[in-house]
Amino acid sequence: MRLFAFVLLLLSALPAVASDSLIRIDCLENTGGGQVYLDNQYQFECEDFLKKPILVTAGEHEVRVVRPVDEDYEQVFTTTLQVAAGVPQRVRVSLPEKTLTDLGRQRQQQRQEQARIAREQERQRQLQAAVQQDQELAAEGDLEAMQRLAQRYAKGDGVSQSQAQAEHWQQQYEVALQEQNRRERIANLQQRLEINSYFFHVKATPRVMARDSGEGSTYVTSLPAATTMDILSIPTVYSERAELYEQLQELETHAARWANPDAMVSKAFSGR
Repeated sequence: MRLFAFVLLLLSALPAVASDSLIRIDCLENTGGGQVYLDNQYQFECEDFLKKPILVTAGEHEVRVVRPVDEDYEQVFTTTLQVAAGVPQRVRVSLPEKTLTDLGRQRQQQRQEQARIAREQERQRQLQAAVQQDQELAAEGDLEAMQRLAQRYAKGDGVSQSQAQAEHWQQQYEVALQEQNRRERIANLQQRLEINSYFFHVKATPRVMARDSGEGSTYVTSLPAATTMDILSIPTVYSERAELYEQLQELETHAARWANPDAMVSKAFSGR
């Protein structure tokens, strides 16, 4: 404090330096090792509770204190002062939380870029695995895989964009979907025939029954108990059965053409 007062007294006593002034740097607790710069010029190194005056000219000055933490981090205190001639000022230095150095920022950017590249490579790996799986499933006749392949080729998603391939797999999908619907109709017709046959068997097949007449058992043949509506419905059952057989035969004939490698529908599905 006495040194500061002495320098101030000296300034006021010397006309040659009447345009000069003082900035006193007060290094507070936990500032030891901080390097003090005035207008980017090194001045001294802080010690806890060190107070040191610096002679300056009037005008704007920047005080910067830097304490390295490691290669990536540092603590930086910065303040700007407007100094008037003959009016001393005091700067209390308290170091903030650590921040990245220039080298630390470069390393951080490198790490972020490496992480981005790694994520992109993993995304591409997963995408290629998904494409390969779709190709394998589509070759086995999976409808959803065929449709996904058509969309992939249309958008260039995991494969080279190709309108021809997109149309090819869309056609594969539509033909396979028709065949699946055909098989479902065949299964449905077969189930209806089974129900039809069961109904006719129950309602129209004679049964042999035993009857005790007192003088011994006799056997009679009779139709099962049926309502008038049941009996009247038998011709309808015959007609429905014939219609079902006709539809089934038509579908199975079409299915046989499908199975024939020289058939047009087979060629369309196989891409020949």
